[in-house]
Amino acid sequence: MNKGKRFIAAGIIILLASIFHAEPLWAGSAVLSWNKLATDVEGNALTELTGYKIYYGTSPRTGPIPPGGYNGESSPVTMAGNPDQPTYTFDNLTDGYIYYFSVSAYNSAGTAAFSNEDAIALCSNISVKVDDEYYSTIQTAYDSLDSDGTLQILAIGFTPYILLDNARNIKLQGGLACDYSSTLGFTRISGLIVNSGSVIADRILIK
Repeated sequence: MNKGKRFIAAGIIILLASIFHAEPLWAGSAVLSWNKLATDVEGNALTELTGYKIYYGTSPRTGPIPPGGYNGESSPVTMAGNPDQPTYTFDNLTDGYIYYFSVSAYNSAGTAAFSNEDAIALCSNISVKVDDEYYSTIQTAYDSLDSDGTLQILAIGFTPYILLDNARNIKLQGGLACDYSSTLGFTRISGLIVNSGSVIADRILIK
């Protein structure tokens, strides 16, 4: 077997998933991206990569290699012939569910093991909870506060940076599932500027 057709360990491929909604309700979409596979198991440059396969379902995988026991919508999406574009967009997922994703590279020698698994929550356009009120963005939730408080935030991605400019002490509690009571992963934000007050960030990743 040609060394150039072998694969390195799956941990080198990193899957970073973020979520956006094309429409306010029932239009779940997910944008996946990951690091391009560059070397084989022996550290040689990998020049014969064919593409990637994405596996997904509404519960975590049960095995380390494809198909890995994904339930429900378990067929992989194959990005054949496009190894230089390690990204894929889903636009037909069902709102109200948590989806789990893994990616695997392949060529004529076979299919590599899974990347790490990532998950996202599709919970319509309600993304942030403060007490018993719900908001679509972190900024609008923060601006609504008239005292110190906790912002409970789903495990999704937010593009705009967040400006904290009121003299309040707040907690950003991220990485939550649709029910706001269990932890799913991490919340990703583009930036955080604190001009006044203080903030505690829990399960928040800044891109």
